[in-house]
Amino acid sequence: MGNALARLTAQMQRSNNVLNKDVSLAANLADIGFGDDGLALYKGEPLFKEMQLRPYQKLAYDVIYTREKRRLFLVWSRRSGKDSFCWYLLVSMALKRKGRYFYVGHTLADIRSIIVDGMFHGEKESMLFVDMLPPGVISNVRLSSPIIVTFINGSTIEFRQALEYNKLRGVAISGVVITEFAFYATPEIITVVSPAIATIKGFMLINTTYNGKNFAYDLFMSYIDKDQWYTDIRPADKLLSPKGDRYITEAMIQECRDDGFSEEKINEEFFCIPRTDGEMFYFAVELEELREDGRLRTDTLIADTPMHFSLDLGMRDDTVIVGWQFNIQGQVVISYEYKANNQPYSHYVNTILDYARAKGIRTGTIVLPHDSKQRHGTNSTVTTALDDFRKEYANCVPLKKPVNKESLIDLTKGQFKNLIINEKCTHILKCLHEYRRDYNEITKLHKEVHNFASHGADAVKYAIYYIALTKDDRIYRPAQKRRQVCY
Repeated sequence: MGNALARLTAQMQRSNNVLNKDVSLAANLADIGFGDDGLALYKGEPLFKEMQLRPYQKLAYDVIYTREKRRLFLVWSRRSGKDSFCWYLLVSMALKRKGRYFYVGHTLADIRSIIVDGMFHGEKESMLFVDMLPPGVISNVRLSSPIIVTFINGSTIEFRQALEYNKLRGVAISGVVITEFAFYATPEIITVVSPAIATIKGFMLINTTYNGKNFAYDLFMSYIDKDQWYTDIRPADKLLSPKGDRYITEAMIQECRDDGFSEEKINEEFFCIPRTDGEMFYFAVELEELREDGRLRTDTLIADTPMHFSLDLGMRDDTVIVGWQFNIQGQVVISYEYKANNQPYSHYVNTILDYARAKGIRTGTIVLPHDSKQRHGTNSTVTTALDDFRKEYANCVPLKKPVNKESLIDLTKGQFKNLIINEKCTHILKCLHEYRRDYNEITKLHKEVHNFASHGADAVKYAIYYIALTKDDRIYRPAQKRRQVCY
């Protein structure tokens, strides 16, 4: 990293970009323009001398340049030049219109690899992204976090990691690139950026390769038919030169096979076919079966049977409630969800009781995590969370501590075939969909990823665990005669 920073600093010094005088600045601004094709020019020559946009890149560039649409979602094959194109686009737009621009990556290391070590591999030579620009275009680079590149017209490009999405809240964004979106822990950055670009009619470009059928896949599919979005999916065999030659040949793909890539991985990385990965996403296979078996329904609420509720209590993040009943067949039917944070425990009990009254159903057991017996109460270190819940509703039960997380996950996977979920429980479905684990290269072990999805998944796991622990048939077995009604 130190060598990379030194190279960048040296490039800046060679270009005299750090301390431009006003006369030099005026001269450089006059040197920048745009050709009839919309591409940036410097002294009448292409701004990026060594890079010519490929046909599919030019299509996406023109959408932004002409302002035909201001939201782009690109699912392009690996090695398609996503980041070099996004750097080209973002710099060009920053020089065209003064403003604040952002480049968002998965992690800080990914961001630094773009601006510090990002390499463009041209026909003649390879070079750093910053070396693609002529001297005089960049006026300053701040290398401390966040990295900020300042251009001679006053525009800036800030490099941020995905977990810092809240720092973009309330900012007037002229343009933002969200790179490798499918590998983020949460899709929340979209909800932050959308109003931020609307304020000043900025643009948002999302690029990624797939990472299973996670939120990125779902969002891309949902945006295809929306007029405000430009969506483009480009597998390797569709990345063609003006002469019709492939940029990514079968020989290149075969090298990856030889390096140990499975065909499933090849299909995802190069042919934009997302995998259903039970190794990464805990409940991916089970959710597919739930949909195929028709257990994702609308007519789930049962009027004359009690509804039980299981909660995952967040500390400084989400508390999630799942409401479930039993049907005549003994299946677990999830019909209710609720999510909030930073609320007193009484709020969650009252939310449950209000829902049950509104629907005319009986409230059954409220199931709490095992540590509710140790957690402090809302406003006291003397009482516990369990005390606070029981003060509002007597039938609150703390779970027995499970042996470990994996055993609880395995139990839930085994009982998933008995689950029915209301399709309106969108947050729970998203949590179950995104609940995943990562592989640690150092420990050589898989570990649960703790993010927004783990809270909703835990609430479902606690319901299954409680049912397994309960021996009283009156609590968890259904009556023989019940009518199922739709609300």
